Amino acid sequence: MNIYEAVKDKNVLGNYFKDLRTWENWLAFLKVVAGYPESEFSEKELETFKSCTSLEKVPEKGTIKEVFALVGRRGGKSQAASLLSIFYGLFGGWQRDLSPGEKAHIFIIATNVEQGKIILRYIQGIFNSNPALKRKIKKKLKTEIHLENDVIISVKPASWRSSRGFSTGLVILEELAYWRFEEQSSNRDREIYTALTPGLSTIENSLTFGISTPYAKQGLLWDKFNTHFGHPGSVLVWKAPTWIMNLSLKKEDLEKDYKQNLGTAEFSAEYGANFREDIEGFLPVNIYDQAVVQNRYSVPYNDSYEYKAFCDFSEGLREKADSSTLAISHLEGKKAVLDLALEARPPFDVDQVVKSFVKYLKAFKVFSVTQDRHAVAWIKNDLENKGIEVIVSKLNKSQIYEGFSVYMNKKQIEMLDNKRLRNQTLGLQRYLKSGGPKIDHWPGGHDDIINSAAGSLLLSLESMNEELGEAYFQGYDDPRDMVETEEDENNESLGEVIWPLDSYEETHFKTPTLKDYKSIPEQVQEYIKGKNEVDVSRICKKYMIRNDATPRKILKDLGWVGIGAGVFKKRTGERAGYPKIKKD
Repeated sequence: MNIYEAVKDKNVLGNYFKDLRTWENWLAFLKVVAGYPESEFSEKELETFKSCTSLEKVPEKGTIKEVFALVGRRGGKSQAASLLSIFYGLFGGWQRDLSPGEKAHIFIIATNVEQGKIILRYIQGIFNSNPALKRKIKKKLKTEIHLENDVIISVKPASWRSSRGFSTGLVILEELAYWRFEEQSSNRDREIYTALTPGLSTIENSLTFGISTPYAKQGLLWDKFNTHFGHPGSVLVWKAPTWIMNLSLKKEDLEKDYKQNLGTAEFSAEYGANFREDIEGFLPVNIYDQAVVQNRYSVPYNDSYEYKAFCDFSEGLREKADSSTLAISHLEGKKAVLDLALEARPPFDVDQVVKSFVKYLKAFKVFSVTQDRHAVAWIKNDLENKGIEVIVSKLNKSQIYEGFSVYMNKKQIEMLDNKRLRNQTLGLQRYLKSGGPKIDHWPGGHDDIINSAAGSLLLSLESMNEELGEAYFQGYDDPRDMVETEEDENNESLGEVIWPLDSYEETHFKTPTLKDYKSIPEQVQEYIKGKNEVDVSRICKKYMIRNDATPRKILKDLGWVGIGAGVFKKRTGERAGYPKIKKD
């Protein structure tokens, strides 16, 4: 029995489908994977095969070792992966390739375990739809299904460590196009792919099955498409829009429902299964790596140089939100040298972070720092109270990154050996928009440390008056002239400055769990102390309160009077007072 026959048979996997006619193009796909000869394909199936692979001849049985299905959203990718997992798990015949006591594994590898569980739930649903199949399950765990024949189907996070050392018969690479856009590694997809290879070689008929909606023209999925699409060999690339693989959905209906909201480029990728034409990689790996000084984690202060600093502060309250960062650099000949790159990852105590950053600034005898133009407004007062002048950059991030890339290409920058800095830099994307290109991190990503590093390096290079000129970094008098945002909470000081720093990790502030949070009533009382007039919007910004209705009510309860435009004035006279407010 092969996968195609199993899906067609109601006694095996066919019972899962209400109407197989909507899945007929996936059946053509399964015929190719099963190794059917071209003579057993219908004319329509051959037409589907050729349009989805750009191949003229159907691959011979046993030649395909890897399959990459680039299919639009809601096209049935996860269901196809589930069916392959069950078929290979039950009928793969892998026991002949294993030693006594050894188990065969099917890995569903996704960006995170929760995403991988989507396929696992489909697998459980298929087993539950057929009592005979359900009896083949030995036990079920949260992320694993153990079969009677010593095959284990399990969900793994996208990490090269999690899948090493196992005999693997089938690997599902879920939403592969998005793997590399994570800060743990700028080369994450290839690292995992390489780590899986030895385990797959143990089993003769093993298969790698990558499924994804296309995204940017970079990474493993793009490489596989660019190299193998339309070329015969052991790697099959199948590319099809949603409406081809899921015949219950019509192209015109999807365009009507989604195209206007998503835009042409995103719709073309999400449902048309095309790589984004409006997104490009920012900086080639080789350009970045040639600028890195290996095993240099920081550079000690040298009174022969003048140092420049750039910071990017965040509110620091929510875990996985933006970090607060500081970078210091100097000009050495015609090269800008990055001396220090500090990052405080949230949650943290902003006062401790400010103290630590100031300590490093003064260690380098830097008494003015340029801040990101969209940085939080409160940092100006906090730093200036400690003797550090704050200048707001007139450059936005895209302009900073453009200037940075120019000097990287000219080999006029020396970078620290800092993995997180490298990953953020290589994760930057160039978005091609009608108003001009924009350089930024990927959706859900971060660029805090490279923002400060690039800004500092440009400040050092500015002194040569090349390309950029002094006007590039003239600042505003007050950050609030640009924008007001954010505020924050909890972290520890690093203590004394020690040179050289042993590793980058020593510059990452260890952040304990947040303690003793103030309730909103306590926050409001803290803010209004000693004031006769307050603006509710400033209270909300300071304490990150999303809805101003709560502080308004608290002010009224405290006897304050609204005088318009969100401004409240302290009431005087008999009704004035501060009634006790219970803690939330």
